[in-house]
Amino acid sequence: MLAASTNLRAQAGCNDCNGPDRVVPVNICLQGVNQVVNVTLCHMVFCPPIVYGHPCNPNNLPINARTVIKKICPTIPTGNIAGLVQATIAGLGICCDQGQFMTWCPTAPNPNVFNWLVSHSVCWEMDPASGCWTSCNPSPCCTNLVRFTRLTTGECRTTVLRTCEEPGECPTTQCVRIPCAPYPLQCCIP
Repeated sequence: MLAASTNLRAQAGCNDCNGPDRVVPVNICLQGVNQVVNVTLCHMVFCPPIVYGHPCNPNNLPINARTVIKKICPTIPTGNIAGLVQATIAGLGICCDQGQFMTWCPTAPNPNVFNWLVSHSVCWEMDPASGCWTSCNPSPCCTNLVRFTRLTTGECRTTVLRTCEEPGECPTTQCVRIPCAPYPLQCCIP
């Protein structure tokens, strides 16, 4: 399930992840095709969750994880970077990946609630040789504040609490601008 989002303007979105960059494989579906993409990202986990100051978290909700997506290398090259970013976010989400990338925090005040701040650049550039898409630097940032809720029925509910986009333009004409869209509507069907 997915709830409505709120669009806000915010600053400082993609530069506040202090963890190391790493590459993780993510199962996605894009345009009806399942594939694995290698994603370079910064990812920090907080268990128990912490109050994480961020413009897209104005109510200072406790955050379980903070992720910034920096590069996506699809198995099947695509010019659809907007779809690729959205499919990657869905694939990383705790409701879609069955705990392969992120897991529930048993020591949280409510272990059935998981708040995630996930960001990506609005401007991307493709390397024709590798087919990889890299975020342009500098670039305005798009951030989603997402809540996952584990229900007693076993269902996992995704609720987008906020979607925030920084103002600004892409640094060069080589960069492709994508919309700051709310978190994707559905998971891949295996």
